[in-house]
Amino acid sequence: MIAKMIGCSVGAAVLLLTAGFSGRVVDENGKGIPGVVLSDGNNAVRSGADGSYTLPGKGRFIRLVEPAGARADRLWCPVKEGETGIFRLTPVPVQKTVRFAQISDVETWGKEDYYSENWLNTLGDICRAEELDFLMHTGDICYPQGLVFNAREVTEGRMGVPVHFLPGNHDMTKGAYGEELYESLFGPVCTAFERGNVLFVLAPNAFGDHRPSYNAAAVARWMKNLLKLYPADQPVVLATHAPELVDENGRIAAGTPDELDLTAINLRAFIHGHNHNNDTVTLRAGRFPVFGTVPVRFGGASGGAAGLRLFEIDSRGDISCELRWSGSDRVVRIVSPQQGECARTPDGRALLVVTAADTIGATGTVTAVITPENGDPVTLELERKSGRSFQAELPEPVLNGKCRIAVTARFRGGRTGYAESNMAGIAASTAPAVVPGDAYPQFLFGPDRAVPDFLPDAKGQLRLRWIADAEGDILRASPVIADGRVFVGTCDDHFSATGSIWAFDLRTGAVLWQHVIGDSIHGAIAVGHGMVFASDARGVVHAIDAVSGEKVWRHEPPLQPYLDNYTGVLLAAGRVAAGSDRDLRVLDARTGKLIWAGGGEGFRQGVSSPAALTLIGSTLISSGNWVQLRGHDFATGKLKWINNDIRYCYSTGRADGGTLLLPTNRYMLRVDPETGRIIKKGLFDDPCTWRGASVPLCRNGRIYLGSSERGLVALDPDFMFDWETGFVGRSLLWTLPYMGAERLVESSPVVIGKRIWFGAGDGNFYGIDPANGKECQRWEFGAAVLTTPAVSGNAVCIADAAGRVYCFTVE
Repeated sequence: MIAKMIGCSVGAAVLLLTAGFSGRVVDENGKGIPGVVLSDGNNAVRSGADGSYTLPGKGRFIRLVEPAGARADRLWCPVKEGETGIFRLTPVPVQKTVRFAQISDVETWGKEDYYSENWLNTLGDICRAEELDFLMHTGDICYPQGLVFNAREVTEGRMGVPVHFLPGNHDMTKGAYGEELYESLFGPVCTAFERGNVLFVLAPNAFGDHRPSYNAAAVARWMKNLLKLYPADQPVVLATHAPELVDENGRIAAGTPDELDLTAINLRAFIHGHNHNNDTVTLRAGRFPVFGTVPVRFGGASGGAAGLRLFEIDSRGDISCELRWSGSDRVVRIVSPQQGECARTPDGRALLVVTAADTIGATGTVTAVITPENGDPVTLELERKSGRSFQAELPEPVLNGKCRIAVTARFRGGRTGYAESNMAGIAASTAPAVVPGDAYPQFLFGPDRAVPDFLPDAKGQLRLRWIADAEGDILRASPVIADGRVFVGTCDDHFSATGSIWAFDLRTGAVLWQHVIGDSIHGAIAVGHGMVFASDARGVVHAIDAVSGEKVWRHEPPLQPYLDNYTGVLLAAGRVAAGSDRDLRVLDARTGKLIWAGGGEGFRQGVSSPAALTLIGSTLISSGNWVQLRGHDFATGKLKWINNDIRYCYSTGRADGGTLLLPTNRYMLRVDPETGRIIKKGLFDDPCTWRGASVPLCRNGRIYLGSSERGLVALDPDFMFDWETGFVGRSLLWTLPYMGAERLVESSPVVIGKRIWFGAGDGNFYGIDPANGKECQRWEFGAAVLTTPAVSGNAVCIADAAGRVYCFTVE
């Protein structure tokens, strides 16, 4: 049976060598199976008519490429005296659709619950609930302790599916050669297998903490010899750890005799780790999509959300994927009605709005049963508006009196979630109507990020006016407002090519336009000169007409294959600044013409962080994780100063009394923006607490700042701890690198009336008393809020990670 199936699938000539290491591929009865691919890490052959094969065997392993219609008793054997080289195959059905998950860079260091609880159990539950075919780990397992731990714990027995590993740079350990320990635990570093109609090739990166015994040319040579045995149109998925294995032109070992051009094969996806970023891009020089994934246990280097990536590949090799965020356990929240207010459509119809999400199983149906105090129950099926947002129109009769709303969400794997609320009559909203005011043109209002106080005579109580769906994820692209319009940017970390800028009517929430960019908008956007400005994940700067939503201009940076841009844009003096590190640029806002670009002298490449750019006086201030804080002359690009002592910088610096006030993960700093001289430095008591993107607010002798462990905190002028908001709950989204998120606040606090308002990772929007931090009001969204509120007139707008934009009016 297996022999017949494999024999029919052979699309290349069978090559048998006459000397070297020999063996056989056989079925359960010992009968030879022809046409099975084997490799010694360099050469590759197919087994002959009797199942026999011969390879030079100069490497340390013989690898079997497991056929799609079989399971092997082992996938490799060592090349050593006394080894028979026999592989036994058992037939299994061939899937038409292949489903698998990728995890990467777990960096356990030998501890099961390091940074997050029960991640191994959750991972296994996902594999079973989603009925996956296999799990792939793309490296940085991490160091000797982690390698041993993962070999023992991340197994087929515990996960419920086969597990395929790749080594990362931190998996190259001290020994005779870098991969020695890895091989002793996981086998060879170069492997391949077939599933469905797809050949999966797992290739290692060619560098590490200790030198491996191979280089990129050896990897390319192995792949070329392997691919020769398959037809030219064979769908291929390539996985590696560090994406730098493939250059910007889609080549491995470019310029060597072994160069492999991946654009010349039927490569359907290139999957990697290493960067700790949620990437879903297509190389401009190539035809294939590239996927990178943040660790499942903690956030990414650029503040990306922790999770794993679920892939599905059909019989044609067409691929789709979903990024499944960590941190949600059957979350169901009724967002509207709430607090006696009900969101309405632009034409006045009442809306039931619900958040439903689960890390383990995909959300299926969401239903609501509405039981009036005097009347028959009404059942509603809610419509999915985005991955986590569901809604339905509420029948008008139930709005006039008391009723109970019970919502049930069904998740894959038989899991369910439930929420209920009781509401009084809400037939007519009493919230003040929206009265637009001045523009709120960019993140924290101005280029110096020193956001003013708003509506000082108001109490600061917020009343809900409308909720609109942007049908995508909104992480840190906070709303901006101009001319009665609200603008937001959405992410596309799920490879749906829907990353967009959206415009809504400030008064009603009606969609005015959607401009699809494709790539994610991770960072700050801005509005001015009749245009909306945004920079996508590839560093492309977009200018969009604010009224029509049409493209005005587009500026692309030089071709850079794995550039991640999370900083967004800054607008000042008719210029747009964008990017960070090697991608830092200043453009003419009206034309998109480049004024200056580059890192300047003393430049060292870092990793883009969520920190936005700041302009104080004539100094444009930028930062990059792991390397430096820099000040450039905004007009000319000349480097004024550089500080190489800041390892992590996720927060945006803001102007305060002529200085730059900047929290890093270790210190609160006051810096002279003209010279870079540190005026004052305060050491935080717990460095990990201050690794988020929240920007400090300075009022009445206090500094208010979001944290990862303490919610929003207040510091005195000497940067000493005063109080914290203990009511903030555990985060539904983990965005901070190398740590969990017990009480995460990455939103930046804003003064509205006599309250401070901020969003939190626990899915709530809080208003507090600035004197003591006591909670005055909260709105429950059920999805993490990383954005910062924007204010225009009496309207307050904020967005959550489920892609919803909220508008409140102030009392």
